[in-house]
Amino acid sequence: MVQGMSSTEPQGTGWNMADLHTAWEVVRRKGSRGGYDGQDLAEFGRDLDRHLQDLLQELNERRYTPDPGLRVYIPKGDGRRRPLGLLTVRDKLVQVAVKPRLEAMLEPLFHNASYAYRPDKGHRKALARVEHEIRAGNRWVAAADIGEFFDSLNHGKLMSQVSAAVEDTWLRERIELWLEIGVVERGKPCSTSRGV
Repeated sequence: MVQGMSSTEPQGTGWNMADLHTAWEVVRRKGSRGGYDGQDLAEFGRDLDRHLQDLLQELNERRYTPDPGLRVYIPKGDGRRRPLGLLTVRDKLVQVAVKPRLEAMLEPLFHNASYAYRPDKGHRKALARVEHEIRAGNRWVAAADIGEFFDSLNHGKLMSQVSAAVEDTWLRERIELWLEIGVVERGKPCSTSRGV
């Protein structure tokens, strides 16, 4: 069970200001840009307590729904551009607040040798593991990467895995909304049928 929640409380409720203040510090330190609503970190921070209180009320009343992302393109090393959907500040805050709750549910399902995008893992620990295996006499290393994986991820397959691991309906619905809410590109809404 996630700290701060009672055993009778659905997983999607039980939010508190500490959750959102912690999320704010993460988002603020990253210097994240705002999304299509035009509100940046500085503007959100000027009336931080009111914004967080409004968001907290939406979360605890289970009324929170995300906004579409703002489509931007970043250059890749090969000259192509990679599309990104920039979230609004409030949506970034909720995703950061949800992350530890999801990690508590999903971490036990991952293989110990999986190092990407996981707490207390990362590339340095992956390299240390490879060095350990070499010292142990193992001489073969296989590296694999799925090209454009995050851009092409199948929503249905992902949600089938999420549904098997996340019991809380509200939380599953938010994840599905984050996947399918779409983006705003050049002022026009565009749906997203794949990718994260």
